[in-house]
Amino acid sequence: MQNSIRRARQLVFVSVAAGLMSGCGLAYKPVGHTLNHYALDEVVPYALASDDLDQSACGTGMGLSRLVGSFSRVIDRPARLLIVTNTTASFCSEARAQKYHLLVQRNLYNGQTDVARDNRISAQRWERITALRRYQVYRDTVQAFGEIGGAQCSTVRDEIGTDQDALVYLTGLLVGVQGLLNDIQANSSVGVPQNIAAKAGPRLPLSG
Repeated sequence: MQNSIRRARQLVFVSVAAGLMSGCGLAYKPVGHTLNHYALDEVVPYALASDDLDQSACGTGMGLSRLVGSFSRVIDRPARLLIVTNTTASFCSEARAQKYHLLVQRNLYNGQTDVARDNRISAQRWERITALRRYQVYRDTVQAFGEIGGAQCSTVRDEIGTDQDALVYLTGLLVGVQGLLNDIQANSSVGVPQNIAAKAGPRLPLSG
């Protein structure tokens, strides 16, 4: 009798736990959509208006990229928002790369060739991280707006209730080209396609 009661309690516990877990799963999708909208509507403009560029760029990008990206497990990948967050995150790694590039120049000036070699390796490592982030920006741009350089123009429209689509699209193109340059600095270890510049160039405002 006691065994039957114990088993019944276990079944009830498992059923309740499963119900709670499924309820959480149902909540993830609206939370993901809400976070996506809020970040584009409020967080990004707030960060762009900040006087503290280091905190607004690095802090926003590094803080939101993984959180927002994780929602691609339950909703469509929020590519437009990830274009912005990975772009700002790439500023952090690029700043570190520049720091080591400057150290290399100082080391060579002081005749410290061994130290310069170590700092050059560190610079290339951060260039590679920057290239990875910026190549992901380019891929998210393709996912959000369509293939770049194809027969048809990419779709730039107010799809998610913001007026930032054109800015996000141009940012994705420009950052993709920058990622190619970062990859060259990293000895092409990422493998960013060389034709990115040819595809993006004619669509940038400065290309005439």
